[in-house]
Amino acid sequence: MLQHLAIDLGNTNTLIASRDQEGTEALLHLPRISQLDTQLSKTPEKPFTFVPSEVFHSDDGPEVGARAWAKLAEDERPDAYRRYGRNFKRQLLDSFVQARHGEQGHRSLLETSTDFVRVLCHDLKQELEVEFGSNHIPTLILTAPVQAPSEYRSWLREVFNDNLQPEAIRLIDESTAAALFYGEEAFGSRVLIVDIGGSTSDITLADIGFAGDGSPQEARLITKTGAFVGGSTVDDLIAEKAFALQGLNSPATFNRKTYLRAIRAGEKVKKKLSFRARALEPYEDLQAGLTINMTFRDSDLAAMIAGSAIASSLKDLVQVTGVEIQQRGIALNSISGAILVGGCTICPPIRTVLSEAFSALDLELSDSPTEEDRFAAVVFGALRSVDAPVSNDYLLHDYAIRLRAGNGNFVYQTLFRKGTVFPCLSDFALNSGRQSKEQTGIRISVGELYRQPRRLADGESTSEAPGPLVASEFRPLGTAGHLVVIPVDPTAPVGDKRYRITFAIDAERQLLLTVDDTVSKHRLFDNKVIVDLNESAPPVVALPPPPPAITSTGSQKIIELNPNPSYNNLEVEAASLLRDMAMEGYLISNVILGHHLHEVDHLLITPSGESYIMECKNYSGTWTGGINSQWICTAPDGSERVIAARPVNPMLQCRRYIGDVLRRLSTEYPEVQFSKACLVIAPDHAHLDGVSGCGPNLMNVSALPAFITAMEARRQERQRIDLDPQRLRKAFYLV
Repeated sequence: MLQHLAIDLGNTNTLIASRDQEGTEALLHLPRISQLDTQLSKTPEKPFTFVPSEVFHSDDGPEVGARAWAKLAEDERPDAYRRYGRNFKRQLLDSFVQARHGEQGHRSLLETSTDFVRVLCHDLKQELEVEFGSNHIPTLILTAPVQAPSEYRSWLREVFNDNLQPEAIRLIDESTAAALFYGEEAFGSRVLIVDIGGSTSDITLADIGFAGDGSPQEARLITKTGAFVGGSTVDDLIAEKAFALQGLNSPATFNRKTYLRAIRAGEKVKKKLSFRARALEPYEDLQAGLTINMTFRDSDLAAMIAGSAIASSLKDLVQVTGVEIQQRGIALNSISGAILVGGCTICPPIRTVLSEAFSALDLELSDSPTEEDRFAAVVFGALRSVDAPVSNDYLLHDYAIRLRAGNGNFVYQTLFRKGTVFPCLSDFALNSGRQSKEQTGIRISVGELYRQPRRLADGESTSEAPGPLVASEFRPLGTAGHLVVIPVDPTAPVGDKRYRITFAIDAERQLLLTVDDTVSKHRLFDNKVIVDLNESAPPVVALPPPPPAITSTGSQKIIELNPNPSYNNLEVEAASLLRDMAMEGYLISNVILGHHLHEVDHLLITPSGESYIMECKNYSGTWTGGINSQWICTAPDGSERVIAARPVNPMLQCRRYIGDVLRRLSTEYPEVQFSKACLVIAPDHAHLDGVSGCGPNLMNVSALPAFITAMEARRQERQRIDLDPQRLRKAFYLV
């Protein structure tokens, strides 16, 4: 019977390992989509099996793993390569960060990654039935890079939970999992792991406490550092060099087919040069008129990597690790060496870069006992994390609370600083109360901080003495940033700051809230768990359930039916402004009308029979364009970006969904003739005068409440509609 299941979702390959009730651990082979590595499969009884992290969207649905490239090769249509995806983990990690600033392409990457996981889990459940007689999973352990943003961790947890439905689910850092894999007999209890994968590089130092039988009992974390750089960068270098030797531009400047086939050939060259001195990989693209023999020696690859960004990034990462270790009071001579794991560490020039970097710290590199261990240490270590809890963990980001000042602007107060070991108590306590007679609660909004280094006069950057916090550095946690609403006494005097609110993080990395009424001496919340910072679990919202329906005698409040914590900051601000309006309605966000995620950013339905379709475009600068032309955003430095939209521009993108929205409303309200308004929302610091043909329907976000209020005032004579949230959920696939 299955006891634990671990999944290491990799940029190039995904590994799955199981442990049964007898304690037997093994990699799981999914016959339809897995591949066997003949070099690492030493014995038939213990094959090394993995699923290539690739997706191809065929006419019959997504194909993943070993079937993706095979099905792509059979498809001769020109657009076939546009429906194929690889390296999506690297791109998704980056796009989760970019999505905070409104960069486009994030949603399609999210869709591709979700499709991969969905099909993977379908095959996995079938294999669990064969292997264990049931697809029931008591505990699922997932791994994530050290520097993975909270949105990625949240997505990872949710997508596997939705498709596998385990009893319990856990997340662990990839390099920390690898540290748990290695036993005391081989390397001693203080373990320094260097994990270089396809998309990320992590370094973890941990003390492993062992039981009498040698099994790990606890991992005491000392340091962990990471960077978004990995083996796929080397594939790009090889492909670019091969094209340059032929006098050609970079493969990325060609069509998608040429680019994907080129980096795939580059990957094959990299693997060959990991085991031999010379590699030849023929590359032919008849449609593009290209015939290239990718011929390289090991010295060629060494020269490419030595002068590349991956070498400088790895050296910087090792240097930062050394500084952090010493800041933690650990002597470098107490560490016997660094253990290499991850497929990229097989590449000799990468090992040379790491060896030189660690030599500066007087540390030597150590190899895994076997090549299988090098690749599978993370996934097997994840299994062992169930029996060996990680202690002494610390925060990788600053966390702050968002407050509204007397002038109406937001201000930010740091609660916990990066590097703080938890459990911990915040030095800051908030004293608050009712600000108006209508106020029924105090909203608590907490978020991660992503500060940009200050630039000095000489071009150097520093994170010392940062300036005041600004909105772009604050990434809300939870439902639109509101983790909890504290109910207040409706009879309390306005302005009386009688509520004292304190914050803490417990040993499980959960954010806790304590609220005391200093007048009544009652404790409203006592270390209430608000959100799990480690796993980015859905927050606990201390709000009463919404009323069953809104009518013309309703609560004068806009209620959001499906808030989503992965909104970018403009979408969050727009939703927050709408919810704060003193009017009736339902806000539906992240609307799926067809087969794509996030086809409509926000949809507001009001009892006047109006449907407001909103498209948020988070581009800062000067906007130019017309109603039928492409829009451009010009930054203060003169650089230009196309304001991405399907089709042509954001207003046409917004209008394309009018019919779908009205049809879905008519399915639940056939007797009602809903009106529509298409709105394009921009940040307040965007200049919109250069866009023609849109009128007042193109606006800065702060103008949104006034526009909605004016529209509703014109519709006061209309017959009011009783809006039922369940009918709206049904209309828009929310049930």
